[in-house]
Amino acid sequence: MSKKRSRYLRKVPHFVEAKLHSLGDGFNVAVVKRIPAVDVQNGQYTHVGLTWENNQFAVKPPCVLSSAQGKYARFNAEGQEIVRRDLPKIEKSITFTNPRLFGIPGNVCQITQIRQVYQREPLSPRRHVIETSVLLGKEDTCIALFGIGGHSLARHRIPNASFSSL
Repeated sequence: MSKKRSRYLRKVPHFVEAKLHSLGDGFNVAVVKRIPAVDVQNGQYTHVGLTWENNQFAVKPPCVLSSAQGKYARFNAEGQEIVRRDLPKIEKSITFTNPRLFGIPGNVCQITQIRQVYQREPLSPRRHVIETSVLLGKEDTCIALFGIGGHSLARHRIPNASFSSL
């Protein structure tokens, strides 16, 4: 009986990791999507640099997605902090001011507590940029390519192509 595969992966499977290592650095990550002009006119793609100007599709320079776009965009823009539960705890002092010590107004006291906390490891942000390119454009729809910036993939265009096959 075969094992049931999980839909959500916490770790990259070994066979996928091995294939990525065999490819080296010579691959790009991108997605091609067919987009109605109405969605672009409503501003649904402005955060990735696809806009509507002068009755045609316009592309802005590559950009880093804002933190408000989701969890992974926040990690990309701001980095993250990993709580290292595998390492021993360290002492951390927390200081705060109590404005009414023993309920007496004006009796201000500074309180310091020492606690045992897990060590934290900050990860710097990667700041990958999203590069947008319109491969094919018509009045009512377009084919757009969204890729991780810095690669020549997002600069490709399809010459002599038509929408009949799409």
